[in-house]
Amino acid sequence: CFSRARGSLHLAFEGMHMTRKIIIVFFADAVLSSAVAPLDIFSRTNALLRAQGLPAAFNIHLLSLNQTTQLGDNQAYTHHNQLSDFPPAPLGHGQCLIIIPAFLGNWDDICERNQALIQWLKAQYQHGSELASLCKGSYFLAEAGLLNGRSCTSHWAVAQDLQLRYPAIKLQPDAVVTDQYGIYTGGGAF
Repeated sequence: CFSRARGSLHLAFEGMHMTRKIIIVFFADAVLSSAVAPLDIFSRTNALLRAQGLPAAFNIHLLSLNQTTQLGDNQAYTHHNQLSDFPPAPLGHGQCLIIIPAFLGNWDDICERNQALIQWLKAQYQHGSELASLCKGSYFLAEAGLLNGRSCTSHWAVAQDLQLRYPAIKLQPDAVVTDQYGIYTGGGAF
């Protein structure tokens, strides 16, 4: 099982195979490379395992607020999964890992357009999901109040703004990754 209490992602194989559900969130203004890079890593890991005759380790889902998401340069991407397809469920700690990519643009505008996502992330965490933000994706977690009193990191260029907006967080601007109680933040997009 995955254990939040230990403070780190821990997989215990007790004579049985476990598949970890991974949800990668797409939203308008997301930095596409920070969403696609984790997709590539988890997909390639599954392919390597299958090539060795082993079952896939990850069940990967791409998720967006709407069925079609505009991601810069007028590129539209269609998603088969929306927030409503993954309602929070009390399935216990570590039921899935949700990845929040970095974004480009003004946080105030992005925050306003993504309130449903922010509330969904908060509810998912309260029901046992683990959350990982890449780069400026930490703003989503801070806005949800999930970083209050916790160590976190983000891109160095937004450290001052993030700390001013969310004074209850314990920002570690020089950290590459932080890991506290099932919330992981990364200082860069990869």
